[in-house]
Amino acid sequence: VSASAVHTHQTKSNVTCLVLSPCAEYAVAGTQDGEIVGVSVETGATAFLLKGHTSAVTRIIAASECKRIFSASHARDLRAWYRVRSSGSPPMSDVMTNSGSVVSMHLTRNHRTALCGMDTGNIAVWDIATKTCMAVLEGGHAGPVTCVTMSYDENTVLTAGFDGTTIVWTISGGFIRALEGHSG
Repeated sequence: VSASAVHTHQTKSNVTCLVLSPCAEYAVAGTQDGEIVGVSVETGATAFLLKGHTSAVTRIIAASECKRIFSASHARDLRAWYRVRSSGSPPMSDVMTNSGSVVSMHLTRNHRTALCGMDTGNIAVWDIATKTCMAVLEGGHAGPVTCVTMSYDENTVLTAGFDGTTIVWTISGGFIRALEGHSG
């Protein structure tokens, strides 16, 4: 296998996370200074610049319809950005504030719910449309939740963290069990 760089792009701050949009139209980079930079895959030029986070962007998810971007940061905020591809209109963002820094994030298939793994060991479950925290899953992790995902039927949540624990949760019933086998 051989590869060569097609385009390079320089941001003014360190890149902390990166995702390719599902339509493969742009790469989206979160930076240490809180900016989100969209780069055209075709040209390598900056396609958009989103400002709003006040600290490092920790996670970015590009929605499957390629019109929204969800981002989280160390400043405890989760943002849903809209209209990032339309020219001439500024991007809008809805802001949801968490009780700790967001370390990991998962978006449901319908883009209505976001799960945020926190540095506090908790998992916040957000309704994106109403901007309300529907639940906080707590008591399972002794440190930052570094990975969070949800089952296809959206009834089961799986989390893992710096404490070496992997936990299975149900949205309705909370903590089910910790999975054994990991150490530190």
